[in-house]
Amino acid sequence: MSTIDTFHKSLSGTSGMAGASAFAYRVLVAVETFLNRWTLAAEKRRTRRTLALLSDHQLRDIGVTRHQAEREANRAFWY
Repeated sequence: MSTIDTFHKSLSGTSGMAGASAFAYRVLVAVETFLNRWTLAAEKRRTRRTLALLSDHQLRDIGVTRHQAEREANRAFWY
């Protein structure tokens, strides 16, 4: 336990190391956020493309008109 306490004290006492650690954390959070948004955009694109390919009969089964399906399929990825 004293080794961990000593290591923690040495990091907190070094402003350069703590600053670098905080920067690395912010970069990791930014990358994670980007990847999450990219994944969500890809999922929206995939489901909208699939919706556009459904037949009129299939659209009626889910309660969507052809016009609604086309409008949704043509939406930008950020919506």
